[in-house]
Amino acid sequence: MASHLAAEALASDERETRRVEENWHLRGGIEVNVRSVESRDAPRLVRFFQDLSSQSRYLRFLSHLPGLSTEVLDGLIKADGQDHLGLVVLTRREGAIVADARLAKVTPGKAEFALVVADGWQAKGIGRRLLAKIIEVARSSGYATLQADYLSENRRMIGLMRDARFQFHRLPGDGPVGHACLDLHWDRVPDAIAMRTQAVTNSVLGRADQSGSTR
Repeated sequence: MASHLAAEALASDERETRRVEENWHLRGGIEVNVRSVESRDAPRLVRFFQDLSSQSRYLRFLSHLPGLSTEVLDGLIKADGQDHLGLVVLTRREGAIVADARLAKVTPGKAEFALVVADGWQAKGIGRRLLAKIIEVARSSGYATLQADYLSENRRMIGLMRDARFQFHRLPGDGPVGHACLDLHWDRVPDAIAMRTQAVTNSVLGRADQSGSTR
């Protein structure tokens, strides 16, 4: 995964350039800005990955990295919105990055994703909403399959992918690394994650779910 998502951006093709710009309301009334990564985000990305715990960096890159090398940072910044989409979640007041997500073309029809949320911002629904957005963009971009490599100890990510109906594969000799794939042509794919994301939104806004209770 890291080889696709931390290398130089792939060459552009004729697909439409994707640009994301949204405001999200999180649990506790917190507002964040979600947008496509820009070149001016380089210092913010360096700080974000430096501030991650060593465990969170390990789970994201599948290896122990002390921080971002110049090469990796260059690849993250050069997301072109076509073969490589980068999304960052920023605080509204300080403009600090608290989450990063990537969608990268692997082969025609197949893309790979990765995401990481700052340790202090986990369990607020950011990861779930980022994955839902990645799935949405991947499908609208014409990809047939979305895949990810993961570590067996990354229970949060495994839970998110399971809710989104990814299929899990483990091969002999893979060790702690697993592989997950999502068929984007299956119309029911987004149902579970969309329902859970809506439940988070309902909770934030104080809306009742269909059963009449407020989550």
